[in-house]
Amino acid sequence: MTTILKGLCLCGSVEKAVRFHDRVLAHGFHFDQVTYGTLINGLCKTGHTSAAIQVLRKIPHYGVAPDVFMYSAIIDSLCKDTLVSQAFHLFSEMLAKGISPDVITYSSLIFGLCLVGQYKEAVDLLNHMMLKNITPNVYTYSTLIDGLCKEGKIKDAKNVLAVMKKHGVKPDVVWLLIIA
Repeated sequence: MTTILKGLCLCGSVEKAVRFHDRVLAHGFHFDQVTYGTLINGLCKTGHTSAAIQVLRKIPHYGVAPDVFMYSAIIDSLCKDTLVSQAFHLFSEMLAKGISPDVITYSSLIFGLCLVGQYKEAVDLLNHMMLKNITPNVYTYSTLIDGLCKEGKIKDAKNVLAVMKKHGVKPDVVWLLIIA
């Protein structure tokens, strides 16, 4: 069932995926956490974030607990659509439910903050992330460095690069050329 839902979503047949989901439930079958994660991710990847949020809200009624992957997929989609305040609302909800964010969650939020020009908040979130012992990856740092450079904050970008190097994350060649 997971493969069918993923295929339908990736082919852009989101309505068919939702109908398939509804039919399976109507026949008394249930989906597991992996299948719901696949559906939510597929909905987000095809621009149907609202539908993904609806699925996230419904699944506890089917005995399935939302997880970090589901929340992160939706948070990422919201951030890409510059709906950063909604993404942070979902982030707060996730924390309140005891679901720990991961590097993907934080990277998506940092990307969203940079996208809407909130660079100080993005740097603060990077620092908060590290205080929570979540190690930023090259994408996390690159996202922030790119945003800072686009804003003309070269000194700040170099500071982030220094932190990146200090933590043993190697920048790719493109970032070294940009910052040099």
